[in-house]
Amino acid sequence: MGQWSSQETTRPSDVVIFHHPGRGPWTPSMIPFAVKLETYFRMTDIPYQGDYGLKTCPGTRKFPWIEYNGTVLGDSSMIIQYFNKKLDIDLNKDLTPEQRATARAMQKMVEEHLYWAGVCLRWNHYFDLSLMTQAMGMPYRLITWWVSRRMTTNAWAQGMGRHSLEEIEGILNDDLQAISDFIGEKPFFMGKKATEVDCAMFGMLSQVRWNMPGLGEEGVRLIEERYPRICAFCDRMKETYWPDWDECITFGGTRIPTK
Repeated sequence: MGQWSSQETTRPSDVVIFHHPGRGPWTPSMIPFAVKLETYFRMTDIPYQGDYGLKTCPGTRKFPWIEYNGTVLGDSSMIIQYFNKKLDIDLNKDLTPEQRATARAMQKMVEEHLYWAGVCLRWNHYFDLSLMTQAMGMPYRLITWWVSRRMTTNAWAQGMGRHSLEEIEGILNDDLQAISDFIGEKPFFMGKKATEVDCAMFGMLSQVRWNMPGLGEEGVRLIEERYPRICAFCDRMKETYWPDWDECITFGGTRIPTK
């Protein structure tokens, strides 16, 4: 399994240099696409080293991004497609065409819809500068407010940000209920074996399970009570692919309630 090493500064061959801002308070990153990509590396045993900071990908200006043997890429889905082709990886090899289509639809729902509901909650309605500073460290305080304004503007342009808080929470719950109904009693989204879509679903749902702003301890319990299937899936992915989870979060598992 690939390992994270924030201290490593060399660029060895055949090892992915994985860039994103850093560890999160209750999840390995506050960026769901970073959790998605790192989970993919772990599922496929691709060696990687972490190099976190505020530098975005040249060209795309995105997080996360990678360097690999001179190649630079900055979109999580394109990065996964690149390694699938480069290293002849196919986590979906046992899926039928219909199952592949369903998995893609589920992934797009969370990454293009549920994601923006989370953006609105985290960066606008429940934005807490002091909490974000605690979560990400003092050096980030200087840019956190700017990020909040930028993400709020992006959400408005996308459309989700034009809704009220009540509407956004309703949208979030509708998506979560659909996800819960789909996974049912299956251990993973497409059945008994984890596939590529599980990386994306875990990246996004881990934020809801452990890192959703505005929840606090009471809200976390509410998620556990309302969506036990989603929580069971997140716990299963954590236990299977993140045995070092507590070493990869900044608060050591203690959730600080929001006001």
